[in-house]
Amino acid sequence: MRKLLAVCAAAAAVVVPVADAASVTGVVSGAVTSISGKSFTIKTTVTSSGSSKVTITSKTAITKQAPGSRTSLRAGDCIRASGASSGSAVKVTELVIAGTGACASTAGGGGLRAPSGASGPSAGFTRAGNGGFVFGTVTSIKGSTVTVSSRFGSRSVVLVSNAKILKTVGTTAKAISVKECALVRGSSKDQGVALTATSVSLSAPVNGSCQAGPGR
Repeated sequence: MRKLLAVCAAAAAVVVPVADAASVTGVVSGAVTSISGKSFTIKTTVTSSGSSKVTITSKTAITKQAPGSRTSLRAGDCIRASGASSGSAVKVTELVIAGTGACASTAGGGGLRAPSGASGPSAGFTRAGNGGFVFGTVTSIKGSTVTVSSRFGSRSVVLVSNAKILKTVGTTAKAISVKECALVRGSSKDQGVALTATSVSLSAPVNGSCQAGPGR
Protein backbone atom coordinates (compact mmCIF):
# COMPACT_ATOMS: atom_id res chain seq x y z
CA MET A 1 0.00 0.00 0.00
CA ARG A 2 2.83 2.41 0.89
CA LYS A 3 4.51 1.72 -2.45
CA LEU A 4 1.22 2.40 -4.26
CA LEU A 5 0.78 5.72 -2.43
CA ALA A 6 4.36 6.71 -3.27
CA VAL A 7 3.78 5.99 -6.96
CA CYS A 8 0.55 8.04 -6.96
CA ALA A 9 2.30 10.96 -5.23
CA ALA A 10 5.12 10.89 -7.78
CA ALA A 11 2.63 10.85 -10.63
CA ALA A 12 0.77 13.84 -9.16
CA ALA A 13 4.03 15.79 -9.01
CA VAL A 14 4.69 15.45 -12.75
CA VAL A 15 4.42 18.84 -14.50
CA VAL A 16 3.07 18.77 -18.04
CA PRO A 17 4.84 21.43 -20.13
CA VAL A 18 2.59 23.99 -21.86
CA ALA A 19 3.54 24.95 -25.38
CA ASP A 20 4.50 28.60 -25.91
CA ALA A 21 2.09 30.76 -27.85
CA ALA A 22 2.96 31.00 -31.54
CA SER A 23 4.78 34.18 -32.51
CA VAL A 24 3.19 36.34 -35.21
CA THR A 25 4.88 39.10 -37.18
CA GLY A 26 3.64 42.29 -38.77
CA VAL A 27 2.98 45.97 -38.18
CA VAL A 28 1.21 48.14 -35.58
CA SER A 29 1.14 51.94 -35.48
CA GLY A 30 0.10 54.77 -33.21
CA ALA A 31 1.23 57.62 -30.98
CA VAL A 32 3.99 57.08 -28.43
CA THR A 33 2.51 57.46 -24.93
CA SER A 34 5.48 56.54 -22.72
CA ILE A 35 9.16 55.57 -22.87
CA SER A 36 11.07 53.41 -20.39
CA GLY A 37 14.63 52.28 -21.05
CA LYS A 38 14.73 50.14 -24.19
CA SER A 39 10.96 50.00 -24.57
CA PHE A 40 8.11 52.37 -25.36
CA THR A 41 4.32 52.13 -25.53
CA ILE A 42 2.07 53.25 -28.37
CA LYS A 43 -1.68 53.78 -28.44
CA THR A 44 -3.33 51.63 -31.11
CA THR A 45 -6.77 50.30 -32.05
CA VAL A 46 -5.33 46.97 -33.20
CA THR A 47 -4.81 45.26 -29.84
CA SER A 48 -7.36 44.19 -27.23
CA SER A 49 -5.64 46.41 -24.64
CA GLY A 50 -5.66 49.49 -26.85
CA SER A 51 -1.87 49.73 -26.69
CA SER A 52 1.34 47.96 -27.69
CA LYS A 53 4.53 47.78 -25.63
CA VAL A 54 7.48 47.83 -28.03
CA THR A 55 10.92 46.50 -27.10
CA ILE A 56 13.96 47.68 -29.05
CA THR A 57 17.04 45.52 -29.54
CA SER A 58 20.49 46.17 -31.01
CA LYS A 59 19.17 44.84 -34.32
CA THR A 60 16.14 47.16 -34.52
CA ALA A 61 16.33 49.51 -37.52
CA ILE A 62 15.00 52.97 -36.62
CA THR A 63 14.15 55.65 -39.17
CA LYS A 64 12.52 59.07 -39.11
CA GLN A 65 11.00 61.34 -41.73
CA ALA A 66 12.83 64.30 -43.25
CA PRO A 67 11.75 66.82 -45.92
CA GLY A 68 11.80 65.44 -49.48
CA SER A 69 10.77 66.61 -52.94
CA ARG A 70 8.92 65.32 -56.01
CA THR A 71 12.21 65.15 -57.91
CA SER A 72 13.55 62.62 -55.38
CA LEU A 73 10.73 60.17 -56.21
CA ARG A 74 11.83 57.32 -58.50
CA ALA A 75 10.33 54.16 -60.00
CA GLY A 76 11.13 51.26 -57.67
CA ASP A 77 10.73 53.37 -54.52
CA CYS A 78 8.51 52.06 -51.74
CA ILE A 79 6.01 54.72 -50.68
CA ARG A 80 3.28 55.33 -48.11
CA ALA A 81 0.72 57.83 -49.34
CA SER A 82 -2.39 59.18 -47.63
CA GLY A 83 -5.24 61.31 -48.89
CA ALA A 84 -8.78 60.78 -50.15
CA SER A 85 -10.23 58.33 -52.67
CA SER A 86 -11.30 59.92 -55.95
CA GLY A 87 -12.83 57.27 -58.20
CA SER A 88 -10.20 54.61 -58.81
CA ALA A 89 -7.38 56.97 -57.79
CA VAL A 90 -6.24 58.53 -54.53
CA LYS A 91 -5.65 62.27 -54.25
CA VAL A 92 -2.63 62.41 -52.00
CA THR A 93 -1.83 65.18 -49.52
CA GLU A 94 1.19 63.42 -47.98
CA LEU A 95 3.64 60.93 -49.48
CA VAL A 96 6.55 59.26 -47.68
CA ILE A 97 9.42 57.76 -49.67
CA ALA A 98 10.67 54.72 -47.75
CA GLY A 99 13.41 53.84 -50.27
CA THR A 100 14.04 51.20 -52.92
CA GLY A 101 13.20 47.67 -51.77
CA ALA A 102 11.66 48.81 -48.48
CA CYS A 103 8.24 47.38 -49.38
CA ALA A 104 9.67 43.87 -49.64
CA SER A 105 11.28 44.17 -46.20
CA THR A 106 7.96 45.17 -44.60
CA ALA A 107 5.95 42.50 -46.46
CA GLY A 108 3.13 44.83 -47.42
CA GLY A 109 2.76 46.43 -44.02
CA GLY A 110 -0.39 44.66 -42.82
CA GLY A 111 -1.38 43.99 -39.21
CA LEU A 112 0.42 41.30 -37.24
CA ARG A 113 0.19 37.99 -39.08
CA ALA A 114 0.95 34.38 -38.21
CA PRO A 115 3.16 32.11 -40.35
CA SER A 116 1.68 30.75 -43.59
CA GLY A 117 -1.04 28.16 -42.99
CA ALA A 118 -2.33 29.62 -39.71
CA SER A 119 -6.03 30.36 -39.41
CA GLY A 120 -8.63 31.60 -36.96
CA PRO A 121 -8.38 34.47 -34.46
CA SER A 122 -4.83 33.51 -33.46
CA ALA A 123 -3.61 34.03 -37.02
CA GLY A 124 -3.11 37.76 -36.39
CA PHE A 125 -5.18 40.89 -36.69
CA THR A 126 -4.79 42.24 -40.20
CA ARG A 127 -7.12 45.13 -40.94
CA ALA A 128 -8.87 45.80 -44.23
CA GLY A 129 -7.17 48.29 -46.54
CA ASN A 130 -7.96 51.99 -46.17
CA GLY A 131 -9.25 53.40 -49.48
CA GLY A 132 -7.41 56.68 -48.89
CA PHE A 133 -4.14 55.02 -47.98
CA VAL A 134 -1.65 53.45 -50.40
CA PHE A 135 1.43 51.41 -49.53
CA GLY A 136 3.49 49.87 -52.31
CA THR A 137 6.16 50.17 -54.98
CA VAL A 138 6.20 52.94 -57.59
CA THR A 139 5.99 51.44 -61.08
CA SER A 140 5.70 54.66 -63.10
CA ILE A 141 5.58 58.45 -62.76
CA LYS A 142 3.84 60.72 -65.25
CA GLY A 143 3.51 64.34 -64.18
CA SER A 144 1.58 64.44 -60.90
CA THR A 145 0.29 60.88 -61.30
CA VAL A 146 2.18 58.04 -59.68
CA THR A 147 1.24 54.40 -60.32
CA VAL A 148 1.79 52.14 -57.33
CA SER A 149 1.79 48.34 -57.12
CA SER A 150 0.36 47.23 -53.75
CA ARG A 151 -1.04 44.06 -52.21
CA PHE A 152 -4.48 45.36 -53.20
CA GLY A 153 -3.46 45.72 -56.86
CA SER A 154 -2.31 48.67 -58.95
CA ARG A 155 -3.38 52.12 -57.68
CA SER A 156 -3.07 55.58 -59.21
CA VAL A 157 -1.83 58.24 -56.82
CA VAL A 158 -2.39 61.88 -57.78
CA LEU A 159 -0.24 64.42 -55.95
CA VAL A 160 -2.20 67.59 -55.16
CA SER A 161 -0.39 70.90 -55.72
CA ASN A 162 0.55 71.33 -52.05
CA ALA A 163 1.26 67.66 -51.32
CA LYS A 164 3.80 67.14 -48.57
CA ILE A 165 6.72 64.93 -49.65
CA LEU A 166 8.88 63.25 -47.03
CA LYS A 167 11.74 60.75 -47.12
CA THR A 168 13.04 58.33 -44.52
CA VAL A 169 16.51 58.61 -42.99
CA GLY A 170 18.25 56.49 -40.38
CA THR A 171 18.30 57.55 -36.71
CA THR A 172 18.66 56.13 -33.18
CA ALA A 173 16.36 55.33 -30.24
CA LYS A 174 17.15 58.77 -28.81
CA ALA A 175 14.92 60.24 -31.51
CA ILE A 176 11.81 58.57 -30.04
CA SER A 177 9.64 60.98 -28.07
CA VAL A 178 6.19 61.02 -26.45
CA LYS A 179 3.31 62.04 -28.80
CA GLU A 180 5.41 61.15 -31.85
CA CYS A 181 3.91 58.64 -34.29
CA ALA A 182 5.55 55.22 -34.62
CA LEU A 183 5.03 52.55 -37.26
CA VAL A 184 6.48 49.36 -35.80
CA ARG A 185 7.22 46.03 -37.41
CA GLY A 186 8.05 43.13 -35.10
CA SER A 187 7.06 39.81 -33.58
CA SER A 188 4.51 39.13 -30.82
CA LYS A 189 3.10 36.18 -28.88
CA ASP A 190 0.03 38.01 -27.54
CA GLN A 191 -1.56 39.60 -30.62
CA GLY A 192 0.55 42.73 -30.47
CA VAL A 193 0.05 43.72 -26.82
CA ALA A 194 3.83 43.33 -26.48
CA LEU A 195 6.22 42.97 -29.38
CA THR A 196 9.92 42.99 -30.17
CA ALA A 197 10.65 45.46 -32.95
CA THR A 198 12.67 44.69 -36.05
CA SER A 199 12.02 48.20 -37.41
CA VAL A 200 10.54 51.47 -36.15
CA SER A 201 9.52 54.34 -38.43
CA LEU A 202 8.97 57.69 -36.69
CA SER A 203 6.94 60.64 -37.94
CA ALA A 204 5.32 63.82 -36.65
CA PRO A 205 1.55 63.88 -35.95
CA VAL A 206 -0.71 65.27 -38.69
CA ASN A 207 -3.27 67.76 -37.38
CA GLY A 208 -2.50 66.58 -33.87
CA SER A 209 -2.99 62.86 -34.45
CA CYS A 210 -1.31 59.83 -35.97
CA GLN A 211 -2.81 58.68 -39.26
CA ALA A 212 -3.71 55.02 -39.76
CA GLY A 213 -0.82 52.88 -40.91
CA PRO A 214 -0.78 50.22 -43.64
CA GLY A 215 -3.55 47.73 -43.43
CA ARG A 216 -5.50 49.82 -40.97
